[in-house]
Amino acid sequence: MAWLPILPTEIRVTARERQIIAEQAENPSTLDEIIAGVAGEVAGYVGTKFPVGPAGTFPDELREAAKAVIALRFVTQIPSDDLATDTRKDAAKAGVKAFEAVPLGKLRIADPAAPAPIQSTPGIETITPGNHGQSREDLSRL
Repeated sequence: MAWLPILPTEIRVTARERQIIAEQAENPSTLDEIIAGVAGEVAGYVGTKFPVGPAGTFPDELREAAKAVIALRFVTQIPSDDLATDTRKDAAKAGVKAFEAVPLGKLRIADPAAPAPIQSTPGIETITPGNHGQSREDLSRL
C-alpha cells in the first residue's frame, strides 16, 4: 500500500472555520504544521512494528484516522468548543485508537516498499506471468 502525504484541502474544515481560527486563535498552527505533527506521530506508532514511508506521509490504512485527528486539532485552537463537534471528537478518538492498534499488533500496515497487490474483479480473470491459462496450441485453434 502507498504512503502518501495528506494535503490541507483533504481536511474537512470549512473556509468559515479557517477564518474563525485565524481571527480567534492566538498564534494558530497552520494545517500544514498540524499535518506534519500528526505524520510524525503516525510514524512513531507504525515504526514500532513496521517499516515507515517517507517523512510527512501516511499509510493508506491510517489516512482517514489521521484526517480526523488533524481536523480536531485544527479546530480546537480556539478557547470555544463550538467547532469541536461531538462527531469530530468521536472521529478523532477513533483515529487515535487506530494509531494505538498498530504497536499492539491489532492493525497491520503494509510495507511501503512492497508492490501493491493485484486486485481481481469478480468475473474477470487476472493474468499474471505463467498464469495465462492457454497454450500456443490452444490459441492456434481459435
